[in-house]
Amino acid sequence: MREGTDKDYAVKLVEEAQEKFPGLRVASFDRRFRGPENRVELDKVLDCDPMPKKGKPAEAERARQSDPLFRKMANRRSGIES
Repeated sequence: MREGTDKDYAVKLVEEAQEKFPGLRVASFDRRFRGPENRVELDKVLDCDPMPKKGKPAEAERARQSDPLFRKMANRRSGIES
């Protein structure tokens, strides 16, 4: 990535990956990829977007992050990183 930041590439990365792997329905990102527009776009193409929110989450965000699928995917990401 020579131009832009990580958050500028999140949706593009998922779309390219889905071309190669049509069954891709969940993708995990870290906080650098987060942006309000990314959340909206990724919700259109993914079943679950376990992208954490920067800073302290609001009530709606806490409810989203307590969803069982979100927790499962977030824990899977932690397992991969370790």
